Amino acid sequence: MKALTLTEFITASFAEKDVYLQSIGITRFPPYISNFYNNLLSREFTLDTITELFRGWECISGGIIKNGENSISRDRNLYGDYYLRYIKNKKEYWESNIFPEPKTLHDFISDCERLGIELEFKEGALK
Repeated sequence: MKALTLTEFITASFAEKDVYLQSIGITRFPPYISNFYNNLLSREFTLDTITELFRGWECISGGIIKNGENSISRDRNLYGDYYLRYIKNKKEYWESNIFPEPKTLHDFISDCERLGIELEFKEGALK
């Protein structure tokens, strides 16, 4: 099931939220559901998060993570700040985008959504 941003989750119906949460391993419906999902998305982001939580992504070498034709790598600029380079195959050409390194899971999901890189939680990934 597609990873939802907080806005997408909040605007979903209760039935859709229930199905979504069960698909990612949350079987008990928390009382303050939007706060619960917000806390979930507030988890600290690491590169390992991508391969642990999302279907189809694998680490291939040197910090490069790949899913079919899309890849993500972690680089450092001259000032020592880390950033992620997202590379997407557009059939005719490769599109490369650079974003500051995400601090939270929500930042990463939002960056991918902006770039058109669809993420899908592994079944039961958040148990």
